[in-house]
Amino acid sequence: MNNENVAEQLWRAFEATLFQAQIPGGTIEIRIGKNCPELNRVCKDNGSTNWCFITAWNPGMERPEPAENDRRNLALRSDLINAGCEVFDGCGIGEDPSWEPEESFLALGISEEDGIELGRRYDQYAIVVGELGGPAKLIDCRRSRE
Repeated sequence: MNNENVAEQLWRAFEATLFQAQIPGGTIEIRIGKNCPELNRVCKDNGSTNWCFITAWNPGMERPEPAENDRRNLALRSDLINAGCEVFDGCGIGEDPSWEPEESFLALGISEEDGIELGRRYDQYAIVVGELGGPAKLIDCRRSRE
């Protein structure tokens, strides 16, 4: 299988992933291409108009030791907090049961551009972003700067 087919399969897997976040009062579920009323409520409550769902796990699509993934995610959480984001714990759950769910964060108050920069810093293939009232979008962190 060539690299283009692998990338296409990977992208489809990301599009099918369930992105969950623990917010006050429960769990919200984010799906690519869908609007999430619960997320809109949390954004409004926090005075945010945009958000990002991001992880530092599995850089470059590699699977490092759990302690390394944890270390990376702690650094990402710190970066998000230092950027002034409201941060909630989350998890990306793929359809493939062989891929361990990735511990992640839902960050409120971060622009798409800043999310992409963090995704690049942590060697992520993609992130999920959105704006108040809009659908969740899967963004390729490798795309060229516009």
